[in-house]
Amino acid sequence: MALCGREIEREARRVLRCMDGRALERRGGVFVAVRRAGGKAALKVTPAALEAFAARGWVTATEEGWRLTREGRAFAARAEAAVDPFRAQHGEVIDLGGGLRQERAGSALEALARLKDERGRPYLGALEREAAARLEADFEQAHFRPRLTLDIEAPPRRAVSDGAAAQTLSASALDARRRVMDALEAAGPGLKDMLFETVCLSHGLGDAEQALGWPQRAGKAVVRLGLQRLAEHYGLASGRRRPGRIEAWMEAVAGGAP
Repeated sequence: MALCGREIEREARRVLRCMDGRALERRGGVFVAVRRAGGKAALKVTPAALEAFAARGWVTATEEGWRLTREGRAFAARAEAAVDPFRAQHGEVIDLGGGLRQERAGSALEALARLKDERGRPYLGALEREAAARLEADFEQAHFRPRLTLDIEAPPRRAVSDGAAAQTLSASALDARRRVMDALEAAGPGLKDMLFETVCLSHGLGDAEQALGWPQRAGKAVVRLGLQRLAEHYGLASGRRRPGRIEAWMEAVAGGAP
């Protein structure tokens, strides 16, 4: 059934804002947004809505699935601007049109990806986003998630009858679990807890702060610092930091010593 103009824009506001870094792949009679083929489904999209998005040039077909275009990203940005800026930046509100708004808790990474720092640069840089993607991919490959929650969007898995194939799959999952645990340990105490909540479990900042017993708005800087530690762990960044105030003070004292 074809959608009317208002329905299309309402669906576009719901879907396009979550498609940056994701693709739409078909599962059964609907399409779902995933970061990688067969991964966790972030949301559902009907074929009618997808057809309307494609007709307006908001999405385009690729080998990985339907992906957001420049026009689609621009529409999502305009739609975001119409919502209360502070709450929208945390993914808490969607403008449904006609004066209606829907409360929604988006993932922390989606919220932070829309922020700018004090210099007007993206709050999460390319290295932080790449580090988050690596941890998320390893977490999915490790098959931790089925132990935590049932993913109703996942396609049914066919039983593996070949013993060697099963052994290979098990070894791959165990290796991914080791990488996840090593990465979280490299982040350090406190940081790893927030990364687990926001990157691995895809929780919003507010949910993560509540789960960890932290004050509101305290998690934003922690997520970025944790991702910077991950970038160093993965070898994406050098790990060399500018001297802090303590080091500078000690160097000054040492320089003035007789």
